[in-house]
This record gives sequence, C-alpha cells and structure tokens, in this order.
Amino acid sequence: MNISGADEGSTRSVYNKEYFEGNRSKSNYSGYAEASYGPSRILAECLYKFFRPLNAFNGGCAVGHDVKRMAELGIDAHGVDISDWAVEYADTPRVGQGDFSTSLIPGQYDLVYSYDVVEHIVPERLGFAVSNLWQATKRDLLIVPATYENGETFDPDEPTHLTFQPYAWWVKFIVAQTGARFDEEATKRFAEEEHSKTFAYSHRAMIFTRIGA
Repeated sequence: MNISGADEGSTRSVYNKEYFEGNRSKSNYSGYAEASYGPSRILAECLYKFFRPLNAFNGGCAVGHDVKRMAELGIDAHGVDISDWAVEYADTPRVGQGDFSTSLIPGQYDLVYSYDVVEHIVPERLGFAVSNLWQATKRDLLIVPATYENGETFDPDEPTHLTFQPYAWWVKFIVAQTGARFDEEATKRFAEEEHSKTFAYSHRAMIFTRIGA
C-alpha cells in the first residue's frame, strides 16, 4: 500500500473496516473500536481536567469514543475523520466525515486536538493541515504525532505513516507553518497526566497556545 501523492478519494478508501479491525492485516490495529474505548474515555477526562474547554474539536477522531465522553462531561465536542467506516461506527452524531488536510474546519474551539493523525497526511498537504488545526482554535492546540527518534524511514506494519521525523522537527515545522507559540511549560505538565504516561504519549505530546502570545 502506497498512499503518498494520493488524491483525497483514494486516501479516504484506505481507512476502511479492514484497516481498523483486520487483525493487523492492513495496519498496526486489531479490533480498534473495542480496544480504543477505555483509553479514549480516559483521554476525554484528561483533556477536560487539564484544559477546561467549553468546546473542543478532534481532527482525526476515528470512531469518536473521546468525543462522546467529552459531550457527557458537558463539553460541546465535535470531531471529524476521513474514514467512512469509522464515522458510521461512531455512536454519536457529533462525529462527521471530513479531511482537515483538504477542507477548512468550520468554527473555532477552545481546544483543538489531534492524536496519531498528522503522520498519516500526504506530505504536500501537511502544511495546510496543521495550519487548519491552528486556525480552528481560540486557545489551545494539542498535536501528538508518531515520532521516530532512532531515524527509521519505514514502518512495515503501518505503511500509512508517511512522515517520519523526530519531536523537534515537528515543533519547528508547526511553528513555522502556523506562527503558533509552543507552550513548553504546559507540554511538560501534560506529559505527567495519567493518560500521557499510561499510554506512552508523554514524549510525543506538544501544546501550542494563543494564551500569552
């Protein structure tokens, strides 16, 4: 599977049921919808406590367990995913089909976040994608890419990972594309949260903010 340089339609078709549920036949995932339920709800509770947003947007939310949980907590939460299967599976109308690497995100939110998504975006659309996430936030942007500190250039188990770069590269790239301020202090505090430590996100999360800019 090679989606580099693919158009939106062909990219969209990659993320089907087999991708998420196919016992690692097309990706690193196996039984994603069930396996992600608990961690995603913990994520929602973590974001609620840490950021205290009135509204939030998840770019690349898959089946949207976190979006649903945030809404239960009283947050006006929404998300989009490129996958038709994931959106159909989602147990909430707050999840819609969309590709933020090609289409502007409507509205603005206190918190915009995107976990394990930006590395999947075809390189020629990556600048637009991160700028789009930034323009959609009124306050905080949380991006968590896959990072490859040891210099790997290919993941045989996940051919949809198209951008292999270390943490510092991502921070520099996002700042250059958006003009956002990297909030190093908030990022360090977020790395100590239960969800970050339990699910090995502490070394990958990065927060950009308009506060104090």
